Amino acid sequence: MVLIKRKFRKKLRKNAKWIAVAGLVLVGAGLAYNMSKPDETKHEINWTTPTEVITLDASKVTDTYSSIAIGNSGSNLLRVDKKGNLKPDLAKKVGVSSDGLTYTATLRNNLKWSDGSDLTAQDIVYSWQRIVDPKTASEYAYLTQDAHLLNADEVIAGKKPLSDLGVKAQGNKIIFTLSKPAPQFKNLLSFANFVPQKKAFVDKTGDNYGTASKYSLYSGPYKVEAWNGTSSTYKLVKNKYYWDAKHVKTKTITVQTIKKPDTAVQMYKQGDVDYATISSTQAMYNANKDNKDVIKVPEATTSYIVYNETGKVAGLTNKNIRQALNLATNRPGIVKAAVDTGSKAATALVPSGMEKLPNGQDLTDYVAPGYTYDPKKAAQLFKSGLAEIGKNSLKLTITADSDNPVGKAAVDYIKETWESALPGLT
Repeated sequence: MVLIKRKFRKKLRKNAKWIAVAGLVLVGAGLAYNMSKPDETKHEINWTTPTEVITLDASKVTDTYSSIAIGNSGSNLLRVDKKGNLKPDLAKKVGVSSDGLTYTATLRNNLKWSDGSDLTAQDIVYSWQRIVDPKTASEYAYLTQDAHLLNADEVIAGKKPLSDLGVKAQGNKIIFTLSKPAPQFKNLLSFANFVPQKKAFVDKTGDNYGTASKYSLYSGPYKVEAWNGTSSTYKLVKNKYYWDAKHVKTKTITVQTIKKPDTAVQMYKQGDVDYATISSTQAMYNANKDNKDVIKVPEATTSYIVYNETGKVAGLTNKNIRQALNLATNRPGIVKAAVDTGSKAATALVPSGMEKLPNGQDLTDYVAPGYTYDPKKAAQLFKSGLAEIGKNSLKLTITADSDNPVGKAAVDYIKETWESALPGLT
């Protein structure tokens, strides 16, 4: 839940399309309960994040909180509005061919970068080429493959040149060519990793590109200032060269990292910040849930564990052991132990309530793999797995965010229940 003053809620709604909070898919859809108490006489917002910005390089960013900075200081061809619909941003229109293989984006006239230089169709093309360039080693290059962008597989593998990628500039138009229809492709035209980048600027800054606010160029409603690459605070300052600057009402957003949620709540109550999440612990939630400023904000968030299957960790390459760990995972128990503040146990990677199929079925139910909690069967599979790898015991390490109370409580619960259900596991 969130505590937000009524006047401020209106202000946020006015600026909703310019305060784009990008979200990573993390198991269990949650409710964020937050608070906000701004100075209504100033065109400023004091925001908080639980972790620092890691990079301003759009081709390399993978985390939520760097994406907040990039998503607000960089614009894409389209932007998601407050209702979740795609709307024109740098592009005044995007057309799709009848066979779904060609997308044509037409840029607005007189677009500018934050330094006043011209923003062109070639800047869009370069950004797409840079993310698939093997030299960039972008973790999100696969998005172009999933969307069937022509020759993306071969370019990423280094078998074809960047110029063969299915994106071309033609005057003020950008032509995207797919090898197969991909309904999700249009959404990439609003994604932070594909905001335009200026090749001349990237080449000039070299290895420094995106490592500090002064080594970045901005195409969006804001510029990032006062971030030196390691600082825990930065500012989003209105970009006067943004094409729709007249509708950007909030001139400055100060963003500071506050790793401890209870500290953020105290700072909110003291008037030092305009936003704080109260759903991080049950105690915090119960202490603040009746505050008149509280509003519910559903989060499209899922927490998940990834097994290290590189072969470096004994046991995790064994299918029976992995299945045992899955069956020994009590998802409702994790929610109750770690984040019993409105969150739901995950049934799939897609959070519940995020999207519905045409027949009204929740997407999470449609894609659910059928998770079950069966400690008895888990113990049997674990014993079989140990025999297959020639061991009678196994030691594993879980790495998680210990600064986050939810993460720490979840891992503590998983450790206790896994060790209880699976004899021989530490």
